[in-house]
Amino acid sequence: DNKQTFKTITNTYDPDNKKALMKGNARITEVMKYSGPSAVEDNLIERTITTTDRYDTRGNAVDQTTNTYVYDSAKTARLQKETKVHNEEITTRGDAALRYITSSETDNTGAPDSLEVVSYQVIENRSFDLSHNATNQMIVIYTDATAAREVKDVQEIRATKGFTSSGTAVEQIIATYTSYDESTKAVSGFVEAKHITNNNVDSQGNVGESIITTYADAPAIHGTTGAITLAGDPATRQTIKTASFDISGNALDQTITKDAYTGGAYVTAEVQHIVTSGHDIHDRAAASTITNYKPSDGATVIDTQVISYLEYDRYGNALHQAILTTAASDN
Repeated sequence: DNKQTFKTITNTYDPDNKKALMKGNARITEVMKYSGPSAVEDNLIERTITTTDRYDTRGNAVDQTTNTYVYDSAKTARLQKETKVHNEEITTRGDAALRYITSSETDNTGAPDSLEVVSYQVIENRSFDLSHNATNQMIVIYTDATAAREVKDVQEIRATKGFTSSGTAVEQIIATYTSYDESTKAVSGFVEAKHITNNNVDSQGNVGESIITTYADAPAIHGTTGAITLAGDPATRQTIKTASFDISGNALDQTITKDAYTGGAYVTAEVQHIVTSGHDIHDRAAASTITNYKPSDGATVIDTQVISYLEYDRYGNALHQAILTTAASDN
């Protein structure tokens, strides 16, 4: 039953680190995720192992490595990804003001020796809520962790209306930039600002409805600790309604409505229904069917596209696709 998942969590503590032990900071945490209502070995779909390699003097985790394994149709464990986290400026509540995250992924073999860095992030967390969720942060995304790394983009993020129990932000404002000066911590090259509202979020963090409103004018950021005030009229609005997810959290059935803001009102520009299937060990789809509807009524079919994704690169970009487009009979 793909509507049920079962998890077992095993924590191993360092008996020689009493501060970490008293804080509940495990040396090793293993999470086993199964499809169905119980821990049946044949239904094992994912195994995640987080190892804390170093603690500070207060028992907080400084360096952690997380390895995620997924199980293929032959029930063979394949390494999907490895995430290394380094925490600095950890508060007395255990919240890290600075986090350095190196993300690596395997190729389609899932072999450990095929791991390759796909992202390096430096996250400045400026404030937290009482549940340790970051409410004000800046994320700088680099191409890699080397001295020659280049900035991909920079995001200033504010979570304005709290979080669900799964840790998903109810509402966010995100301003994206292209450049970052490491010496002054100044951002430049404004790209866009987004207001995101997440509704119908389940216990796994799957979002049933997401409304994304995009702005072309640069917002006002009231200092590093202040709010982001959106400027100008919205440019577009996208409403994504997801009817179903697989057990790994991949969207299987979505309706996406795209609106343009013109003349002081929203006008529907595009309506699509997307059904996706055949996700691989990196959660990349093998196929999707996209039905396009007339924006005027959202019900009359224009055409249908059946897409086969034959090859991806390390970054999730489709390298080879086959697309069959069928026009509606009255077009």
